[in-house]
Amino acid sequence: MKSWKLIGSTLTVLLTQLIAAHAADLLLVNLRTTCKTFDGADRLISSRSSTPTILRDYAAAQDPAPDVRTLRLVYDTEGDRIVIANTSGEVLADVIGFGSGVTITNSVDTRRERHAFVFIRDNSEATGSAVISERLTRDGENNIRTHSVRGNFQYVEPAAEETPAQICTGTFSTGRKLVIQTPPPAPAPVPGS
Repeated sequence: MKSWKLIGSTLTVLLTQLIAAHAADLLLVNLRTTCKTFDGADRLISSRSSTPTILRDYAAAQDPAPDVRTLRLVYDTEGDRIVIANTSGEVLADVIGFGSGVTITNSVDTRRERHAFVFIRDNSEATGSAVISERLTRDGENNIRTHSVRGNFQYVEPAAEETPAQICTGTFSTGRKLVIQTPPPAPAPVPGS
């Protein structure tokens, strides 16, 4: 029985370290988007969304709805995408992905400028493009210590059954790394139980 408890607690520690390592690649994001379309009376209308509205809309669409306070909009540096994650570092949904394109960089790879294609949600076809600026700080062993990302993007939201096509523009910028909230450790077993 004790060996199973030891194995269980070892697995918990390893899983926590794995999630924490992945969270090092998740940067909090501030995102703003404006989409335009024409309504039934031929008036040009705009709708805006931002980090809080994206998180609220996501939570409202889930069953059961998660607590919005446990959700974060983050930039996944490894996946080159903006996603919704929970405070445990688990990625829940794609928002915007970036791919292909062209990257230029300085000689020490501390500044990058990129032109990339935009992929909305989990769509495999690009519907727009982005210009992205990155700044990296490296330590003496060339490991990345800080990473900041800013971008401007535009994309088309195709017409759906109940919504007309929209042309969308937006900006994003990253902040600090996502801090993983780990559950408290399980209480130690009581001797003799």
